[in-house]
Amino acid sequence: MKNLKLLILILLVAFTASCKKDKKASNGVRDTTVMNEVTLATAHALDLEPSYLEDLNDIILPNGSNLMDYGLIYDYDWLAVNKNLLPEKYRALLDVRKTQLNSTDPSNLPVIGPQAILNNIILQEQCWARNLVDPAFTADLVKGKQDPQQKFGLAYIYGGKDYTKLAHAADERGKKGCPALLYGVDCSGLTAFLAKQGGININRSPDPYPGTSAADQSLKTRWENALKDAGGDYAKLTVQQFTRKDIALNTTDIKAGDIIYFHQTDENGHAGIVHIGMALKSKDGLRLYNAHGKQSVECESNYGSKRGVRAVKIDGFSMAAWAFDDYGVIRLEAKIAGKWKAFIKCSDKEMPAITLNLDFPADSGGDFKATGSGTDYTGEAINVEINGSYDPKKLILKGEITYMFPSDPTEQRKDSFNASLNYDATDYYTLTKVIDNGGCDAQIKFVNLQSKNAGNVVNSVKPIRVNSSACSHCAIGNKTKN
Repeated sequence: MKNLKLLILILLVAFTASCKKDKKASNGVRDTTVMNEVTLATAHALDLEPSYLEDLNDIILPNGSNLMDYGLIYDYDWLAVNKNLLPEKYRALLDVRKTQLNSTDPSNLPVIGPQAILNNIILQEQCWARNLVDPAFTADLVKGKQDPQQKFGLAYIYGGKDYTKLAHAADERGKKGCPALLYGVDCSGLTAFLAKQGGININRSPDPYPGTSAADQSLKTRWENALKDAGGDYAKLTVQQFTRKDIALNTTDIKAGDIIYFHQTDENGHAGIVHIGMALKSKDGLRLYNAHGKQSVECESNYGSKRGVRAVKIDGFSMAAWAFDDYGVIRLEAKIAGKWKAFIKCSDKEMPAITLNLDFPADSGGDFKATGSGTDYTGEAINVEINGSYDPKKLILKGEITYMFPSDPTEQRKDSFNASLNYDATDYYTLTKVIDNGGCDAQIKFVNLQSKNAGNVVNSVKPIRVNSSACSHCAIGNKTKN
């Protein structure tokens, strides 16, 4: 019996070891039993990177807007509640915006749809991130506390998930490598905190894995499940994952709010995802909000000026310089497929002559057709057909518009367009004449009908007043009244 128990124990140990080995080998990057850290070489490389503290309005959101310019219009309520996160010069603008909102015509209120929901999430995350990398924020946090001596900002705390709780700078399985009690987090703790400020909880307790490591947070399914859990408006978002082959770490490819994770083989030969952070895109370049350091080894440095929660430059990123093997990117995107309206007008007119109904293809993109009609500024009937395509990665809608004039079937006109759908209700885009009939220069505007307040915008469009007097070059068609 004793021999049988010994045999079972030996088998269990062997099986457990093989499971751990399989976990490492199954995808080459993930061992759920170990929270891997960056190598000492990487810690030293990151130490050399300067820290950045961007002005909030220099941060560029995924739709191309400057953060505060956008937020005062589209996310005023959140900014007003969280004004303590804003520098004083921006707090003053909140009162100005409040006065404007009280006197605004409902049809001019911002249209809040999938694009605004996405950009509002990124705005909230970026406001918090900018605050956490500011040493002045930490100075307020530690004021009056006896233990913390943090002159340079939040520290790197291995395994740290809550910057408001004191912890040792290195604490692995109860081993306190550094005696100092500090405020800080590790890289995945920072990412989880920022995501939560945008309403996304990636530390899902029902999951078999607690979401406390960079490896967990690199899983596309984890973010998809977090969006599903959040429900409501978050259902209008989707998750994309890119490899190094798909995307470069530069200001052209990376957007603010992108989650960037890094692969590495550590000193013991274990391959894994060892580091993670959130992208900051500013007018001056690309940064990475991250918490970096090294537990146990040189742990006093983890609360120095070169480690902890910082924004570091990532333009011209070199895997060799940072001693990483590979990287990947997780990105939230807006689902804008569905019903839209489009309006076409002469560029010198206020009211559109033509209304179109659009039904975009799936968010994977592709070709589509749309038709519409209206009354030209001369009183003539006019019909249109659009043949277009949508690129969801670049948010670009392009196509050609063919005009048909029932009163003169021989008249021909075609326009082309290339529009960015980074807002749920766009401004008017100027059309390019492909076949010129001598009519006016025209413009087109798009409104997402899945958005809040879209009805106010659509219903504010009144029928045009027909001018029956002589007209040349002042209508879509080139019909001259005598």
